[in-house]
Amino acid sequence: MSTPSLSFCLNQAITVLESFNQTLSQENDLLLTTHDDSDLLAFTQQKNQFLAELEAQHEACGHALRALGLENSHEGLLTAAENDAELATIVQRFFELAETAQHQNNQNGIIIQTYLEHNQQALQAITSMMQRSEQVYTAQGKTRPHKLQHSAIKA
Repeated sequence: MSTPSLSFCLNQAITVLESFNQTLSQENDLLLTTHDDSDLLAFTQQKNQFLAELEAQHEACGHALRALGLENSHEGLLTAAENDAELATIVQRFFELAETAQHQNNQNGIIIQTYLEHNQQALQAITSMMQRSEQVYTAQGKTRPHKLQHSAIKA
């Protein structure tokens, strides 16, 4: 393998990263609005597919780097880029997209974690209120004695 092989696999990875970043942006838009959890599941499945594709490209780029006598690492890519001006542009674009993906994925993770914490606090508040209440209302608006039932609900 040679520099063209490395350029090819990096360009393939760039295509995947562009789609991945678009998906992350759409996921972020969804997270900032009222949404259905099934929509988030669809984004998770898409992201997992992109990650599998990126892993395959990482392996291919690793073979190309080793064929050039370089390590399959950030430093290996930088060394390859220093030796080929055209490759340097591709490597720079790859790093930019990877950094964008990492940042956006971290931001989405923070939003999701905040939702989970909020939901857990709401569940704790409801549970606390139910334990103090002697009566609860039925769907028909009638009161009935509250029977404390323990459940293992986890958010």
